Amino acid sequence: MRPQVLAEGVISEASAVNQSIGRRWHALNESQQSMYYEMAKEEKELHSQLYPGWTNKSNYAKSLNKQKITNPKNIGQESLNAEKSRTPIGKVQKTKSIKSSRTKKK
Repeated sequence: MRPQVLAEGVISEASAVNQSIGRRWHALNESQQSMYYEMAKEEKELHSQLYPGWTNKSNYAKSLNKQKITNPKNIGQESLNAEKSRTPIGKVQKTKSIKSSRTKKK
């Protein structure tokens, strides 16, 4: 339905397209919706036969690890971060705030 909604040319934002598709889905009667549920069930069974051990959780974790390794922005960053030294900001802020908050007793 997404290409059909976009072809109408009325809306182009993703959220508006999703709302339009949702309205169209809820406008269908139960027999029309059940046809799509059956198609989804068949596709799910076909996928489970083609890829018996596949889970989306394990696939997601593998893709994250690949992205971390192959991302050129991340290469060498670990060594740069290890070489940087930071001053203890908390200590500097505490001493300034303590001195400014003390008042002399009369």
